[in-house]
Amino acid sequence: MRDEIHRDYLLTPAMTVGEYTDAALVTAIYHGRGEYPGLAYAALGLCNQVAELEEEVIWMSRDRAAYHKDYSAHFEAFASEAADVMWYAAALGAEAAAVAKTRLPVLEEHAICSTAPPPLTPTPGTYNPGRLMKALAPIKRGAGLLAGVVKKVGRDDHFELSLENADVIADLLIEIWQALAWLSIETSGGNSAEKWAGANLVKLKSERKVLTGSGGDR
Repeated sequence: MRDEIHRDYLLTPAMTVGEYTDAALVTAIYHGRGEYPGLAYAALGLCNQVAELEEEVIWMSRDRAAYHKDYSAHFEAFASEAADVMWYAAALGAEAAAVAKTRLPVLEEHAICSTAPPPLTPTPGTYNPGRLMKALAPIKRGAGLLAGVVKKVGRDDHFELSLENADVIADLLIEIWQALAWLSIETSGGNSAEKWAGANLVKLKSERKVLTGSGGDR
């Protein structure tokens, strides 16, 4: 079972978090980059987008009949929210490395399509509500714990991010990336994480002009 899941659902060669981050941050226009305000902004943005992703998952779970009736439109909305989570996860990793003045190679080299083998092989098209929420749980947990780390850096460490806390951030972000890949399997029957990321970058690059206060401005 373990080997089957790896063979079927891990895309190789896959884009790494480092490669995605380099591409994603070309579209970043928020202030305070490389300093604590940028770290805090990325952490807040991640929590916000995780909440919006959960809204989509709850809707999918609550009204599966409507979801199947207009699958394309609703799945596109879900994939867009998931990709937004990816963007802020990438930004937070980059900010952690910059503020701590270090590199986070374990995070940078992590393939965005890789996920720990799940206990059951997914059944495409079933959209089991319990499994969706189970796949989302590590993303919610990780975002909350990351916000806590960033908060304590400001409260206890005078806005200085230690190497130890940078490593904690990297580990939590890897858990989020793995959970996003598994969530993509649950919703589409195959690993769509890399496709979500690519589509999101195309959208952001086409929208980037000036700050307007819209959701596309980051």
